[in-house]
Formats: sequence, C-alpha cells, structure tokens
Amino acid sequence: MTSVEQLKIGNRYTFYQTDKIYRGTFLEYRSIPHRIPRFNPLRYIYVLYQENTEKDTVIKIINMDQIQRIETLSQLLDGETVLPDDVLSVVDQFL
Repeated sequence: MTSVEQLKIGNRYTFYQTDKIYRGTFLEYRSIPHRIPRFNPLRYIYVLYQENTEKDTVIKIINMDQIQRIETLSQLLDGETVLPDDVLSVVDQFL
C-alpha cells in the first residue's frame, strides 16, 4: 500500500474508496484549514482519470477521509510480472 507522502505528481495510482475504485494520474494534494480550529483540516487528492471508453477525462476530487488504500500498478500485480518499473509505467498509460 502507498501512503499520501509517497505519491508523485504525474504518476498513476489506484485509489480505493468504500464504494468506488479510481485508476488515475495523481495531480495534487491539498490540506485546507477547517473554519473551526478544533477540527482537523480537510484533506483532498486531485486525480485525473478516464470516465469511460470514449476517453473522457475528468478531474476527480477525493476526500482523504474516504480513501481506504492507494496502490501502484506494480503493487496491484504483486510480483506477478517480470517487467521492470519503467516498462510498467509505459503500459500503465494505456490502462
């Protein structure tokens, strides 16, 4: 599993929520201070992903509190490939 601190802008990841899964390119992480000081800041991840087979691209804003885990393609394959990471990153652009 990948943590938010390990995310690199421009890399693709799978973001798991309770009811949805997004495979997309990580764009930005924002932490917005809450209006009420005693509450934790609101944390969001911005992800560019393909909505459907017509190649529509959408920027999705995901609340960090709703993300259960984040994985890279190599973590998804779990050692089931002999391809190096640089080849996987090229393949991942077409998924």
